[in-house]
Amino acid sequence: MATKSAAKRVAEALLMRVGPAQAALPGIAPPATPVVRTGKPGRPKGRKNNRTLAEEAKLDVWSEKLIRERVALGLLDPQSTDRVLDLFCGLGNFTLPLARRAAHVAGVEGEAGLVRRAGENARRNGIANAQFFAADLAADQRDAPWAKADYDLVLLDPPRSGAEAVLEYLPRKSARRVVYVSCHPASLARDAATLVSRHGFTLRAAGAMDMFPHTAHVESIAVFDRK
Repeated sequence: MATKSAAKRVAEALLMRVGPAQAALPGIAPPATPVVRTGKPGRPKGRKNNRTLAEEAKLDVWSEKLIRERVALGLLDPQSTDRVLDLFCGLGNFTLPLARRAAHVAGVEGEAGLVRRAGENARRNGIANAQFFAADLAADQRDAPWAKADYDLVLLDPPRSGAEAVLEYLPRKSARRVVYVSCHPASLARDAATLVSRHGFTLRAAGAMDMFPHTAHVESIAVFDRK
């Protein structure tokens, strides 16, 4: 199956570039094995948003819920005193639940319209400790105020091209953990090598999920801890 070969490529690329991870992600198949199917779609309760009907139709809500709980919350593991940087944050799907557990979350997204709506989502949900910034993350943003701040945790959820540009200057030395959610194994492997060789992180765990059954698409997830 195409999904199995894609998951295998995740493992091979990461092993080639940065060495083996110490463990597979809890509840998620190791990338060298067939990926886990997430089950039937469902709708998480208790969160208000302003997605259009077209966006809702394209969204696998059950998969979003799985990532939010297991990755953004479970794997990043924010504490009440932590400051978190959420890069490529979109509408704040990760930012808002993270803000309920962390001291402060900064979400950065390139599309100004999404940033505006993310702020609206935060206000609708009564979240005051999340701040959103519009910035082109394919350009050098190292002088932006949000980029100069110190964060304890970093969440990366880039497009297929990955996070090559932003990894030129982030994460700062204050970050103890990075969780990287990827839709393209090759860019994840490249960026994982940068996090390990240039920023002093260790690949702690990696895995893959079949978020979209009946397609060749898989999501890869990697956890990096500061050495």
